[in-house]
This record gives sequence, C-alpha cells and structure tokens, in this order.
Amino acid sequence: MNNKQTIPIVSLVAMTALIVTRVVAHAGDAAPSPTGTTSAVFNRSTNYSELPAEPVVAPDTPEIGLAAFKGDVSSVRRLISSGASTESAGKDQRTPLLLASARGHIEVVSALLAAGANINARDTAGATALHWAAEIGDERIAFLLLSHRPEVNVQDEIGETPLIWAAMIGDKAIVEALLAAGANPNLADVSGRTASVWAKRNKHLDIVSLLDRSH
Repeated sequence: MNNKQTIPIVSLVAMTALIVTRVVAHAGDAAPSPTGTTSAVFNRSTNYSELPAEPVVAPDTPEIGLAAFKGDVSSVRRLISSGASTESAGKDQRTPLLLASARGHIEVVSALLAAGANINARDTAGATALHWAAEIGDERIAFLLLSHRPEVNVQDEIGETPLIWAAMIGDKAIVEALLAAGANPNLADVSGRTASVWAKRNKHLDIVSLLDRSH
C-alpha cells in the first residue's frame, strides 16, 4: 500500500486551494463524507511528518488573500485602507484570515482581526482559522484567535473540530487552551472518532490522558 497520504481538508474544490500533504507510516481508510460518498481526504494515521508541504492558493484568490498568504502585512494593511474587504475569498471561500492562519503569519492575523475580520468564517470544507492554527500547531495564532472568542466546537465537513485537529498532531498546549475555552472532547467526526481516539491512534498518550480527565 502506498504510504504517502494526502491530508488537506475535505472537498475536491478545497483541494485546489490549499493542499497539505503528510507522509504517514501506513495509510488509513478513506473517510466517508456526510453524503455517503468517499471523501477526497483520507483518515490520518500515525507518525506523519510534522511539516506540511508547501500550500497552493486557488487561482481566483483576491489580492488581499494572496498578500495574507505570503505574510505581507504591509500590503494587507494598505489594501484594507483602500477598501478591500477582509472577507474577500475565491471559490474555496478561504478568507485572508484563514490563509494567514494556515501559513502561520501572526502579524497578518493580528492586523485582520483588528480590522474586524470574521473569526468564524468557514471555507468550502467547513474549516475555520482556528482549525488551521490547530492543524499546523501554531500556538501563538491559536491563542490569539482564542482571545477573540471564536466558536470552538465548529465541525468541518467530516465532523472534525479544532480540538480533534490539535489532538491528531499532539499539541498539548493548544488542546489545553481549547478545553479551557469550552471545547467539547466528546464530539466525534463522521467516522465516530473523538479527539481522544485520534490522539491514541497517533500515540499521543499525554493528550489522551488530558482529554480523558476533561470529561
């Protein structure tokens, strides 16, 4: 079986915009989508690499989104001052805040939040900026987003919450922060796996203990 597995968020449309590839020890089963068809994403497995592949932006991403993706905070501020919307997005619905969060650009994230960006904006796969901060394990951005009180129990297209994403990669600090902000550890994805189940599957036993104690 091929040991390389693609793990972006879920839909084929979303895959054209920002693709994250993980190398895993063994492939998991294809995750069913809520409609019953096989999703474009595969279940995560154990021992995947910590660094995501270089993401790719959608071809119709607006200028402010491209600037956010690149971490160009000066251009982002200039464009906002010129009237650009902080909610501008391509067909994938990834706003500048989502793109900056997915790339770890905290100055851009801060500037967008200060300009009133919708912290709960969701892309076509249902993921928010908080999902992406958890996925890449960027604690600075996760904490900044949480300080603005986002929805912490939002589920993406296959039912995954930011807590599940953080548990998958084993980021204890983000898991603790999400729990403190009211994240529900009992929420499961469409395959029936909770954050604790994913943490155990990926051998993050300290996260398992933390989540089990939080019930």
